[in-house]
Amino acid sequence: EFLRVIRCESGMNPRAVNSSSGALGLGQHLPRYYGARAAALGYGYDSWSDPRANARVSAWLWRTSGPQHWVCY
Repeated sequence: EFLRVIRCESGMNPRAVNSSSGALGLGQHLPRYYGARAAALGYGYDSWSDPRANARVSAWLWRTSGPQHWVCY
């Protein structure tokens, strides 16, 4: 289910940027939240385009607070 949502959100493009919301990367995180989420796993804000980091941050968010953060869920 998680992978289906990520495919829907970003097309599996690690450099995807939503033109209307500014959402970033594979998991399409809003910029104002990505920094804190990434820091929780030891990454910096600039890791949003690193597919491994963004996938890990996305998986962590899914695991800790559920899928409601994603439009495609």
